[in-house]
Amino acid sequence: MTAGDPPAATVDLLRSLLRHGWLFAIALVPAALLFALTPPPASGWVGSGSVALRPPDRASVGDLRQFEAYTRRYVDTFAQLATTGAVLNDVILELGLSTSTRDLASRITIVHPESRELVSFEVAADDRDEALTLADALGDALADRIELLGPRGDRVGTLVRAQALAPSASEIPAGRPILLPALLAAAGLAAAAAWVLWRFATDDVLRRPDELADITTAPVLATFRAGEADEHAAHLLRLHLDADRADAASVQAHLVGTTPSATEAFAVRERLLRSFGASVRTAPHIDVVRPDRIAAVPDALVVAALHRTTGTQLTHLLRTIESHGGSVAALVAHQPRRSWLRRLARRSRT
Repeated sequence: MTAGDPPAATVDLLRSLLRHGWLFAIALVPAALLFALTPPPASGWVGSGSVALRPPDRASVGDLRQFEAYTRRYVDTFAQLATTGAVLNDVILELGLSTSTRDLASRITIVHPESRELVSFEVAADDRDEALTLADALGDALADRIELLGPRGDRVGTLVRAQALAPSASEIPAGRPILLPALLAAAGLAAAAAWVLWRFATDDVLRRPDELADITTAPVLATFRAGEADEHAAHLLRLHLDADRADAASVQAHLVGTTPSATEAFAVRERLLRSFGASVRTAPHIDVVRPDRIAAVPDALVVAALHRTTGTQLTHLLRTIESHGGSVAALVAHQPRRSWLRRLARRSRT
């Protein structure tokens, strides 16, 4: 591993997550179905109303000063009157509504404009006509209540005149509810990630040739990849078979295939025989010994099928060979065929 490369364990974890991408896709299916099958709520309407505060006509300078001080101090209190029972009862009686003051108050929102001489509010409704009617009645009732509670002057009566302005209505488009599907999707992804991490922590499948060194001291003599030419690896294996031999025809090699399949050993055997050429006199005799029929195999070459054989299986195989009086000379790492994406990327580089 060169400087700056991620650790092998991190690379294996990322590959495990990519291999289980289908699981994460399945985990999102319930949330997607819930989002698609939940009907969106109907659009709502909001009626906006305002009550303008102004001094009385022919007010003196003292009355104007008192008006300004009073409205600046109590304008927020005037706004809160819109949700009180005294105002809402007048609205309910005027419109003949079959609702309670508490329910009606829950539909009212106080708006705080920058002007201290304006009291604004919003009321939710099902349609445009209802929004305008409620806002208009609420504005009139609120204006009457403000004038009733305002201070009195010496000659002009109440010092605060309240006038309800014309209401307006606006439609609020309803969005499809997303909170519950989002929570369901998060729970599904968390469960899938936990399962993948648990499988990764408990998985001892051999994926790289260097992982074989953690199991045995026997050297990894060559690495073959299924379906691709690897003459260099075949040459290394051939040198091993011919080492210290006067006659190559008398060489006998034993390839032991690891579980769950011995076909990896047969593939290595065919590749190795082709590397010797067509001459029968120079080609060695290579036996493939199945794991379930292990005899005393001297100088066995164990074929480790990467991405298919676990460390537990390989350890059991090596111990079985030694228990039968055999010995392990070296290992041959047999890697699976590259995916079509990796083959395409490799061809583009070449």
